Amino acid sequence: MESILNHLYHGNLNEAERRVEKLHNTEEYKKSIEFGDKLLASLSKEQKELFNKYFEWDSAYRGLENERLYINGFKTGMQMALETFQFDPPWWKE
Repeated sequence: MESILNHLYHGNLNEAERRVEKLHNTEEYKKSIEFGDKLLASLSKEQKELFNKYFEWDSAYRGLENERLYINGFKTGMQMALETFQFDPPWWKE
């Protein structure tokens, strides 16, 4: 097994590029597509342009939000790991 640190250093790990096809079987995904299609079909050309601009910027914001959540989760995990390494009960020493 290769070192995760080597993969991180060489840029081989990118959660944003992991496959999500399994999520396409969820009700949430299917309903999102269904209602998105219905919404777009009901819009005029100008409304579609406005919605597409909104969608682009909202997606960019969601990307920032997901990045922050990922970083916060990683920090929490590291704090847990560090606390584990500091585990030093008196009965542990001999």
